[in-house]
Amino acid sequence: PVNGLDPEGIHWIRNLMKALAAEGRTIFVSSHLMSEMALTADHLIVIGQGKLLADTSMADFIHENSRSYVRLRSPQQERLRDVLHEEGFTSVETDGGTL
Repeated sequence: PVNGLDPEGIHWIRNLMKALAAEGRTIFVSSHLMSEMALTADHLIVIGQGKLLADTSMADFIHENSRSYVRLRSPQQERLRDVLHEEGFTSVETDGGTL
């Protein structure tokens, strides 16, 4: 619902949905922008090809579907790896040159 809106419009839509939910209303939103839904929704239902895939709290969904790693690429790959190790991170180098 916020794709293509300016920042003021995004803020207005978020506040409207939160106000309606605070009144005890159920808000149905269809969106592929999970980052936006994480900011506004407290419960999530995911339907794919007509089947219920998830019916859970937003917090549980994020916890269950989050990865505990990131991919990094740098022209100074060795230095990046050294800094990560100094800070206590574990790194794995791939064939594609990413950490």
